[in-house]
Amino acid sequence: MEPTLQQIVEFTQDRPAAARWILVPTLAVGHTLGERLACGGFAWANLRFTTPLDLAARIGGPVLGARGVREMDTGIGPALLLQLLLDLPADVPPYFRKIADQPGVAEALWTAVSDFRLAGLN
Repeated sequence: MEPTLQQIVEFTQDRPAAARWILVPTLAVGHTLGERLACGGFAWANLRFTTPLDLAARIGGPVLGARGVREMDTGIGPALLLQLLLDLPADVPPYFRKIADQPGVAEALWTAVSDFRLAGLN
């Protein structure tokens, strides 16, 4: 058995009836893990595969909703990143500031940052 699946099985053995949350990069990965567990003969009905964003929405959603904050527009990420880039102090190396006014730079940087975060880099 693969190490990841073995760890999940060991994780659930002490209390097999308890609900367990497992963070996965995408729900498709969670479904694949569940399917592989089932094919291996392990019950996984109490496992909850979820993404970090979905878990954050479950935890912070009620508080943010009570404060009147609604779901963030998908286009706001690049705009925020570009504003942070332009607001950097002058003593910080310029890197991308020279091309900040070029079309598509904010979206490209946002995509790169998102990919790094999904890969677990910081």
